[in-house]
Amino acid sequence: MKVKDLITHLEKYDSDSDVLCITEEEQLVPNGHLFRLLYIEEVDSIIAQKERAEDGVPSFRLGESEFSQKHVILRVVGEF
Repeated sequence: MKVKDLITHLEKYDSDSDVLCITEEEQLVPNGHLFRLLYIEEVDSIIAQKERAEDGVPSFRLGESEFSQKHVILRVVGEF
């Protein structure tokens, strides 16, 4: 999702509402739960190249290269 798309979606809601993330990814959901709630701790930007680790997990390589781009990242935590 691009920043402009996220802004368009968020503009539909009360600006005083909390923004939370959820995931249903099995490896992130605690046993006995349907989803995992994540709290946005920080918004930042990085220069990085998106890639997959050897085990196939999505990752990125920090730093500038011919394939890197600027990305906005949301740092999320499972506790709030």
